[in-house]
Amino acid sequence: MPDAHPPPSPSKDRSFAARVQTGALVIIAFAVVLALLVQAQFILISLAVSVILFSLTSDAIALVARVRFGPVKIPNWLASSLALLLLAIVLLSLAAVIVSQVNTVLLTALSYSEQAPAAVAAIFSLARQGTPRRRCSPRSGPSRSRAICAPSPLRRAR
Repeated sequence: MPDAHPPPSPSKDRSFAARVQTGALVIIAFAVVLALLVQAQFILISLAVSVILFSLTSDAIALVARVRFGPVKIPNWLASSLALLLLAIVLLSLAAVIVSQVNTVLLTALSYSEQAPAAVAAIFSLARQGTPRRRCSPRSGPSRSRAICAPSPLRRAR
């Protein structure tokens, strides 16, 4: 009986091998790029911060350079200096506000942590007052892990 499926042609084997090779190369290239990004993390972060600062300062410099005092135009070097000074003041003010908020949160958390043991002790003492104590005796028989508990005669429930 003849085969229902003819054997694959050599061209199909080569195209499949080429696809597998291309997929493997893509995976290897992705892994290499990822490893390089991890290794160059410091440089890339510095580059990103510098690009952000450049975009902030270029607009600020253009804004300061457009200001005129009568017939006098502000030179670019002075506009750059003023824009950088203005940007530094804004960033430092923002950092001061954030640090003060963090300090407030930390001081609040520390004050709560000092009060926490007393509050937990008070909760447990309130819970103990409303619950009668029990005397437990070991149980005999196959299930010895459980104990038979009876209310204590010394403390009566209210």
